[in-house]
Amino acid sequence: MRRFLIVRAAQAMIVVALVVTLSFVLVHAAPNDPFGLSFDDPNITEQVRARERAKFGYDRPLGEQYIRWIGAIVRGDLGVSHSNGRPVAEVLKQVLPNTALLMGAALFVGLVGGVAVGTWQAARAGTVGDRISSAVTMITLSVPEFLLALAAIGLLSVRWHLFPVTGMVDVAMHDTMSFGGRVVDTLRHLVLPASTLALVVIAAVSRYQRTAVIAVLPDDFIRTARATGASERRVLWRHAFPNSLAPLCAIVGLLLPALFGGAVFVEKIFGWPGMGTTMVNAVLGRDYPMVLAGVICSGVLVAVGSAVADMLAMVIDPRLERLS
Repeated sequence: MRRFLIVRAAQAMIVVALVVTLSFVLVHAAPNDPFGLSFDDPNITEQVRARERAKFGYDRPLGEQYIRWIGAIVRGDLGVSHSNGRPVAEVLKQVLPNTALLMGAALFVGLVGGVAVGTWQAARAGTVGDRISSAVTMITLSVPEFLLALAAIGLLSVRWHLFPVTGMVDVAMHDTMSFGGRVVDTLRHLVLPASTLALVVIAAVSRYQRTAVIAVLPDDFIRTARATGASERRVLWRHAFPNSLAPLCAIVGLLLPALFGGAVFVEKIFGWPGMGTTMVNAVLGRDYPMVLAGVICSGVLVAVGSAVADMLAMVIDPRLERLS
């Protein structure tokens, strides 16, 4: 396991370095710069823009900018956000917990719901219920997250008034509520964005889980369990289900960056004050430091998610450790 962790850490560093380097080049290759777009006042002269570019080093050659930026990253300095006027680290400290809450809730609900739906489909493979539920999951996977979000707002917020439309809390009343009231208020605002992301996770996980359980059911140990007189429910959940989890771990690592990408649109639509909303605003404002910080976070999620998936697979099936 120690060797595995060392190898995966080295691979993660290489992946993050490549992603960050490519993103740095692409961001700076785009036309215009932060100060060409942010100063819309015609009274602001080109000299002022040039002074601001020089202040942040955008007037220097791209290679020099990259070396200076990497040196700052190594020292833990992510730069100053142009759109927020604050250090990027402070902005991340404020918005990342909100995104972690949203992604954590969506991932938990999505995994539990996806595993349950997939196992249920496998137990009824070929039936009408299996076909209908499989069609529903495929349709859900085909619909972009932002359309699901708009549908949820239109039905559950605008028409039926069950949940708040936007925001993370009730701005007017949240601070006057008791601790329990504040928790409930946050949960009510969390339901729609988390459910939107969780629906996609459920659809994806159920497809893998269904296939994994169906692949296990013909095995000898399943026939042995049935021969001992165990009920079909016990055979499914006590014997087939645990042995079907190893393949599922392969996609768990991919869910983290996928959720992060989906959160970019979902947070913006629901007005959730997280990393997704911040990234959209940073891209629109050509906020280079903020955009690159988001890319770093995404790259780290990919690397960490992949390593976590492999470790979970080893815990479930120790034979995989010898192959690593």
